[in-house]
Amino acid sequence: MKHTGQFPYGDDTAINGQWEPGPGIDLFNAIKSQLGELPIIAEDLGLMTQGVIDLRETTGFPGMKNFRICILIQVKKMITCHIHIQKLCCLYRNS
Repeated sequence: MKHTGQFPYGDDTAINGQWEPGPGIDLFNAIKSQLGELPIIAEDLGLMTQGVIDLRETTGFPGMKNFRICILIQVKKMITCHIHIQKLCCLYRNS
């Protein structure tokens, strides 16, 4: 987790929230040291900053790509879907 959303307890919306630095690679190193290798898939469906991409790549966890969204991008921009899929990822049909 590069950043985490912090929201006041009891608020009905996230409007008063803010992004705070997360534990980063230290969290995943601690999990690995206590539990060993686990089959973790990184959900990368939000804003993918370079810092988030670097963290995912450092962990070695595969990301997620939505096949339906990929096809919509392909039709809209007339490009092939494989451009949007990194080497290590899980492609899923829909949510």
